[in-house]
Amino acid sequence: MSDVAAPAGRLTTGDLRPTILRLAAPTVAMMAFNTGFNVIDSIWVGRLIGPAALAAVSTAGFTVVTPGGMVAVFTTLKDFGCERL
Repeated sequence: MSDVAAPAGRLTTGDLRPTILRLAAPTVAMMAFNTGFNVIDSIWVGRLIGPAALAAVSTAGFTVVTPGGMVAVFTTLKDFGCERL
């Protein structure tokens, strides 16, 4: 047996609950802020410009959220020592 301790921040050792929460926190925060932005933007655009502009804003919001979420997930995984992506 080896007396060397496992490196801190590994995904495969220790309790899973705190690890999963730390992995999910950046993505959940990004999604919450982006949802709030899209709701406020939709209210303003819908009232001031009209339904066609509202549809464009809604579509663009999804297009921005998806890559942003992927970047947050992969960045967090790299921070926790997942080298094989």
